[in-house]
Amino acid sequence: MRRITRKTWLILGLAALLATGLTLTATKTPFADQLIRVSVDNALSPAIATELHTESIALNRIFLAYSSDEALTLAARRAMLKHPDAARRVLIEHGLDPGFQTALDRFGADAVVPVHYFETSELPLVNARLWAADKASAWSKTFTNWWKDESGDAEPGPVEQDHAANQTEPVSPEARAALAIALLNRQGYRFLDQFVIDQNGTTHWLQGERTLSALSDFFTGGLRGLERKAQGDQAIGGWDIASAGLDVLVVASTVKALRAGAALRTERAAQATRVGTTTERRALLSGAARAVAGSRTVRWAVYGSTVWLVVTHPSLINAIGVNVARLLGWPAWLGQGVLWFIVLLPALWLSSILARLARCILWPVRRLTQARH
Repeated sequence: MRRITRKTWLILGLAALLATGLTLTATKTPFADQLIRVSVDNALSPAIATELHTESIALNRIFLAYSSDEALTLAARRAMLKHPDAARRVLIEHGLDPGFQTALDRFGADAVVPVHYFETSELPLVNARLWAADKASAWSKTFTNWWKDESGDAEPGPVEQDHAANQTEPVSPEARAALAIALLNRQGYRFLDQFVIDQNGTTHWLQGERTLSALSDFFTGGLRGLERKAQGDQAIGGWDIASAGLDVLVVASTVKALRAGAALRTERAAQATRVGTTTERRALLSGAARAVAGSRTVRWAVYGSTVWLVVTHPSLINAIGVNVARLLGWPAWLGQGVLWFIVLLPALWLSSILARLARCILWPVRRLTQARH
């Protein structure tokens, strides 16, 4: 058996000592979370990235998703400065919702106020509105299924049974928040102006403004919608023209009652659009994932970039050690120590070889210099 030299023992001891020191000073953040923080540092400006160091990983993930849109990033940052508590909760819960992103981009930091108010407040009228819309949708679906069934005696399927079982559940805060986002995108500043914040930081929903806005929508919503589409170069349909004409007619008559169901139909269309957008985004993401998984060249590029990222950001080694420790059931410090030892051992060995080569190269130069003197 070959005898271990003093040099080998020295390299092993130095690697173990350095690994222990690095492990004791390392954080216990998992690799995925640490990778998000590193990506935020690279994608955002230093000022914003520094502020996000003390924020949660979920909030860092939202800002990383916004990094390609500077206006959206600045709007989210201003929301955190102006409404810190409300903005953090709303961004984490709804930051990836395309509807909320549209509202945040259009209305800025104050867009989080109505969403947070709807989500955190018990609003009986809003709950009743959502419950009625859900009931109407369920009844419409039941009637459609009954009409398609020739006998009319078919029992409801699993989907209908689950939906019927959920009818007794209370309206969720997420449903109220989704309604606030839909109203914000549809009514704009008229809905946003209904909310004020007092000196104590408490949000109030002005019922007078709400009533006037509802009456305004009821009597002149068609005219405003027609003008908005005309000025925005959008397609104008027959219903838009009819609604505007009906608004003019209702000034001198009571025919306005014919449009009582327009608001519910618009809300359903907004919900369907939001669901369709979310489904499309998920389909695009899954398609991109399949494309990456099916290309060997792209996979090797991803592996290479990950290795380079780890080399340029040593903190990721600590995060990988935490993941390895969790996988093997070890303490986090043990996984980090073993990984650092594995990384440092070949590095120190290579350093010793390079040092010996440097001495061999410099030895003739040194001898020549001494001979001249």
